[in-house]
Amino acid sequence: MDKGYIAPEAALKKLRMAKGLGQAVYIYGATGYGKTELVRQYLSRRRYRYISCAEDATGLEAPELTEAAEAAQETMAQSAMTQSSGKGKEAQPRTVMVVDDMHLLRDGEGRRAVLSLVGRKDIWLILICRSPIPSWLMPFYIKGGFLVITEDDLRLGEKEISAYMESQGLTVTEEELAFVTERSQGNVYTVRHTALKMLEGMRPGPEMAQEIVEAFAAYLESHVMVQWDSDLLEFLMQVSVTDEFTLPLAEMVTGNRHAPELLERAVETGNFLSCKDGVYRLRPQLIRALRRRAAKEYSPQERAAHAYNAGLYYEMLGQIVPALAMFE
Repeated sequence: MDKGYIAPEAALKKLRMAKGLGQAVYIYGATGYGKTELVRQYLSRRRYRYISCAEDATGLEAPELTEAAEAAQETMAQSAMTQSSGKGKEAQPRTVMVVDDMHLLRDGEGRRAVLSLVGRKDIWLILICRSPIPSWLMPFYIKGGFLVITEDDLRLGEKEISAYMESQGLTVTEEELAFVTERSQGNVYTVRHTALKMLEGMRPGPEMAQEIVEAFAAYLESHVMVQWDSDLLEFLMQVSVTDEFTLPLAEMVTGNRHAPELLERAVETGNFLSCKDGVYRLRPQLIRALRRRAAKEYSPQERAAHAYNAGLYYEMLGQIVPALAMFE
């Protein structure tokens, strides 16, 4: 993100409320929605400890997180915080801790370290993740332990997007502003990319709409999907042959007997997979990125086999139109 980022008021309001109540915060949203930047800006004049679980994913074991928690406890007495409202020091100083990239925290020891921080009165805890609250944190959430900032809270509205464009030296019409708001869905990364293209001379329209789609798919492929385990990526590339799927269809297409476990992992990896009435749907942006990657990883014959398996499944259910589409 850059300095022009305008934090959405809905998210800021919840952060202020949680700070006043001393309540832990759980922030989630798909990639590009400005989760980390929101926290950085809010804490820019405060002392805090920042830990990224991406370190765990690159070989730094979860005890690093545990050590940080212990260090926070040891230095608690030295980290008195000053309220931005000017009320002076808190009666009971607390260490502010930010744990980012929670979707990458798969190690049991690391999860236990996070759980040891949750609910402590001497720590104001902010957790940042791409997915909604995972099952291992759900018991504490049910007890009212978290104030949740959702992806909808993080979306930039017309007001924030207009201010951002102005900060970049861009003047946009009402129609152009409406175009950017609709096409970006309030995603900070997409808004920023759009501004860069406008600075290059491109104006909102069909060409820019296609540019936005392709650029975000490329970003997902090169920066997000590379963080996934190979078996999960392979599974999702194969099921992306269809726009939506059920568990039996996923098993038919992939031939993978671990499909239920992989779907559960996919849900906790990012806010890109939804399920309603047993039907799973991937976000269109991710489907495009997965198909781009599949075209590189699989031969035309292999991709055709995945589509053929999907066609057989639809045919067995008597759904002729989607079956024909897959066979074609």
